[in-house]
Amino acid sequence: MELWHIGELNGGQILQPEVTGQVSTKPSWEEWFNYREPWGENILFAFPPASLFSYPAFIESLVMTGWDMDLSQLERPWWKLELDPDANIATVNGEEDLRILQRRFPCPENPCCEPKGHLDWPALAAEFDAFWLTYEGFLWGYEPGNWRYGCELCFFSGETVVIFNTSLVTRVEPLN
Repeated sequence: MELWHIGELNGGQILQPEVTGQVSTKPSWEEWFNYREPWGENILFAFPPASLFSYPAFIESLVMTGWDMDLSQLERPWWKLELDPDANIATVNGEEDLRILQRRFPCPENPCCEPKGHLDWPALAAEFDAFWLTYEGFLWGYEPGNWRYGCELCFFSGETVVIFNTSLVTRVEPLN
């Protein structure tokens, strides 16, 4: 699977992530973010290059709607990655897929309102090589004025692949 990543990669060297699921263990406003997306050292967020709505499109759409966004984020290094086709990927194409994952990997803290809940990202990362919120899954979860996922996946900015097992990245090339 070909993917693109925007950001630094330690000179093209991918490091193994340490998925914690938590931004901070200290009581603060940051704990609101805990378990809303995978978190930890060297987390590798990527997107399919042919995606109809990925991170760059998200940033550009916010700018077009008048948000004051820092476009320098899109000027960071771009990388082309190849993920081994045998990678075990947890895929979310819509609500049913998400609910299955929630039953298998319930968040230990469940900070979200019932019946929705976050995923236990460390447990999911221990069983899967990657997590893929597809374009269809992203579209189902978001419609203008209504985020159907609630807060479970609300920090994903479009179609996203989060690579947990970076040893399955078989190729890394700079794109710019």
